[in-house]
Amino acid sequence: MEINLEQLKTKYQSILSKANLGGKKIESKTLEEQSYESTFWSDPKKAGEIMKKITELKKEIEDLEMIELLLEENQLEEAKKLINKYEIL
Repeated sequence: MEINLEQLKTKYQSILSKANLGGKKIESKTLEEQSYESTFWSDPKKAGEIMKKITELKKEIEDLEMIELLLEENQLEEAKKLINKYEIL
């Protein structure tokens, strides 16, 4: 089955509309700022959970931004893989 650029762009826009990319960037930045506080590691379990959340958010942001770049560069197969990953979430 041939991969269609316009179909992928439509799917990507649908994912973006649900993903709240701007909100994820703000949340990531806020959590990172918390990690700079001197008392951050006083509760290691909570700190670990926050660090894990930061990592997850950064990965998702990176993936979503990468899809756009892949589509711009016409790397449809790679874009499709990432789109499929986020379509099922």
